[in-house]
Amino acid sequence: MPYNGSGVFSLVAGNPVVTGTIISSTWANQTLADIANNGLSNAMTKDGQQTPTANIPLGGFQLTGVGNAATRTSAPNAGQIQDGGLTTLNGVAGTDTITATTAPAITAYAAGQCFDFIAAGANTTNAVTLNLNTIGAKPVMKAGVSGLVQLTAGDLQNGQSVRVRYNGTQFQVISQLSVPTQISLRNKLLNARFDVWETGNTFNVTSSQLACDRWFVGAGAGGSAVISRTVITPGDAFSQGQFALVFQQTVAASSVPSMAQRIESVRTLAGRQVTLTVTGICNTGSIVITPVLTQQFGTGGSTLVATTLPTLTLTGTESSQSVTVNVPSIAGKTIGSGGDDYLQLNLNLPTGTTFTFALVGVQLEEGSATPFENRPPQMEYALCQRYRVVYSSATQGAIASGVASNASQGVFPVILPSKMRASPVLSSNNLFVGGLAGTSSTLSFFSGNSVLITVGVSGAPLTTGQALILYAGNGGSGNLVLTDPVL
Repeated sequence: MPYNGSGVFSLVAGNPVVTGTIISSTWANQTLADIANNGLSNAMTKDGQQTPTANIPLGGFQLTGVGNAATRTSAPNAGQIQDGGLTTLNGVAGTDTITATTAPAITAYAAGQCFDFIAAGANTTNAVTLNLNTIGAKPVMKAGVSGLVQLTAGDLQNGQSVRVRYNGTQFQVISQLSVPTQISLRNKLLNARFDVWETGNTFNVTSSQLACDRWFVGAGAGGSAVISRTVITPGDAFSQGQFALVFQQTVAASSVPSMAQRIESVRTLAGRQVTLTVTGICNTGSIVITPVLTQQFGTGGSTLVATTLPTLTLTGTESSQSVTVNVPSIAGKTIGSGGDDYLQLNLNLPTGTTFTFALVGVQLEEGSATPFENRPPQMEYALCQRYRVVYSSATQGAIASGVASNASQGVFPVILPSKMRASPVLSSNNLFVGGLAGTSSTLSFFSGNSVLITVGVSGAPLTTGQALILYAGNGGSGNLVLTDPVL
């Protein structure tokens, strides 16, 4: 007879046999057939030959010694679950285009799947994707104010623990993203994304001159170049700025054209490992840029030290290129006492040819490359104004109020928006004192936070002590510019 439903197996009638009686073939055959067909055939073998035909309750006992699940239809053990083996991704590679595998392997995505991984690096764009087991790349999104949005550059950082959930269309990060870094001024370059253009949007360049704020540009001997501002297309993955700098070498030069920026104090980054990152695109094939860092020790100081970095190549596809170098120590060097020491970055360009390229960002920082530091516009303007202050008819009406010091000139105290590093050089164009055209302008006093400007006038004589207003342009184009004499 079969099992009774409670796991008890009873032999057929005639059992047990009686001592001293002859065992008949009928008894033997019937008993053995019952054991084979109703007993052993319904038992599971330890070598896996038999499979259950119904649920198997364990009655509160443990199923011990279970191995790790190797397929999606295998039972896992507690350790495999506790250690995250089923949901932790393996072989994670890439920062923006992320690939990985699962164990056991999945063959298709399903809504509700959750996975954990350790980021292989910081994402540099917002178009991040995740591709598991080569099933296909899916966007990685985050929660926004009105729904899911793309990640921001730097949301994922190297070594960061990340959990994602698949919603049927894309992966959503459901763990905490990278905490935004406090503004640290790690990028030593100012106006590094070319948003500040205080004295114009286009510059025809031959010899070296300031173009957009903080950047000296030069076309090289015998060369000519046009430096201009262009608006960045919204959604550009490489920049959060508004503008790009376009450098068009229209006449080939016999010496090196370049872009350069001077960074206050030769002590900056001295003896440190630094990384330079240049982001841009070449509109005329490709262009090789040779960066050079020059440590200038100032008047009376040690001889300058120039360090040439590995070259960078921009092509017709916008990209970020980085190089790392050790800046020499200044131990044993003499720094001049005139306050005119600095660290200068040069981006040297090819000679004997014409070219056009555009830059959307340049970063010089200690250590390895990190996502571009996008500082608030008002902070970037204030940082630039330490070295150049512009009063323009386009942005400023009256510059200052003052008084006539005699019949032909007025004096005007001007409070500066930012403390300047050193007594500036004054240049002006089309100034007016009241309705009278200015004939000359000189810097009479500098305190760091303010200047006193003397402006000569033509026309009707002034009255000593007369109240006056200083204008740039007086309805037309004009400006007054205060520029650092060194930086």
